[in-house]
Amino acid sequence: MESGSWHIQSVPKKSRSSFTSLDAFEMKGLIKILWVSWTAKKTNEWVLNKAGVKRELLDTVKAS
Repeated sequence: MESGSWHIQSVPKKSRSSFTSLDAFEMKGLIKILWVSWTAKKTNEWVLNKAGVKRELLDTVKAS
C-alpha cells in the first residue's frame, strides 16, 4: 500500500477543522501526562507552561 501526502493549502476549508482536532489531541495528551484532573479547569496555556513546551504537533504536520 502506498502512502501519500497532502498540503494544508490544498485541503478544502470544511476539512480544516481536523487541524483543530490535532491541537485538541496534543492538549489531551499533555493533560494526561501531567495528571491534571478535569475538575481542575486549567487553561491550555497553563498546561503548555507546566509541560514546558510549545504547540508542536500541528506545526510538525504543516512542515511535512
